[in-house]
Amino acid sequence: EIQQFENTFFQLLEFHLEASKRIETREGDVAVAALVAGMEDRDTRLAVTAERTLLEVLGGGCQVPIGAWARLEENQLVVDGIVALPDGSRAVRDRVDGPADDPVEVGRRLADRLISQGAEQILQALA
Repeated sequence: EIQQFENTFFQLLEFHLEASKRIETREGDVAVAALVAGMEDRDTRLAVTAERTLLEVLGGGCQVPIGAWARLEENQLVVDGIVALPDGSRAVRDRVDGPADDPVEVGRRLADRLISQGAEQILQALA
């Protein structure tokens, strides 16, 4: 069970933002905005938005054991999440899906479900 948990936990952490990069441009710089516009991948943006929303609601960052993996499946945004103690002795995980056009709501809904299962207590134990 511990090995299975560790594999799942680290797999989720690996996926979080693994292949996405953020490009910012100066406000009003139409030429640069047009240049980088073709680099945007809608599916990646939707997934990353849901994952970042989950982390934001839970108060997570790079040092907090929260995993998120969002992806599109048949026009639905599916997000898996996990919050765990570093030693794996306690973890909560869940999955939600929802409309792809509302990644913020899907991420919030998953965060709320994880909180209702005890994620806040896990995170408070780490503070």
